[in-house]
Amino acid sequence: MECLLLIGRSISITRAINSNDINFDCIRIALSPTRDIPHCVNVASPSPASPQRLGFYLDDSLPPVVIASLRAYGIRVTRPTEAKLQDQSDATQLLFAYRHQLVVVTADAAFVKFAIEQKMHSGLIYSPMELPIRRVLRQLLLLYEVFQPQEFKGVIEILDWGRGIL
Repeated sequence: MECLLLIGRSISITRAINSNDINFDCIRIALSPTRDIPHCVNVASPSPASPQRLGFYLDDSLPPVVIASLRAYGIRVTRPTEAKLQDQSDATQLLFAYRHQLVVVTADAAFVKFAIEQKMHSGLIYSPMELPIRRVLRQLLLLYEVFQPQEFKGVIEILDWGRGIL
């Protein structure tokens, strides 16, 4: 039995539920804001990381706990410091992510503006600094579970506060 774990409510969840090409035996939705990520992750086993799954390129302004948590879930994740690109231009960062099929996750609004002007990128997620880490992790896990890399190309997603259910 293959299950899809959906965390919270968003346009992405609505798209996943209404999509004809998603075929799961069950869908579990975790809505409780009192549950932490490790508990929710145990509801459905993480899918193995592969080139067919999203990978993330997190900018260095995001807390290290985000990268550690995503890796614990089995997701491909890297940072500019690990790729030795911390002092490189936004164009170089975006190109690196594109070549490695990684979705950029950033808290830098200027980087988002730059990415909007570009035609070729593997996707970008803007995570405002004021969002709680738990909410950022839940939304990244949701995107990881719902989207394939080819579906995210050229997409810019903004993580938000939602309606208070995460």
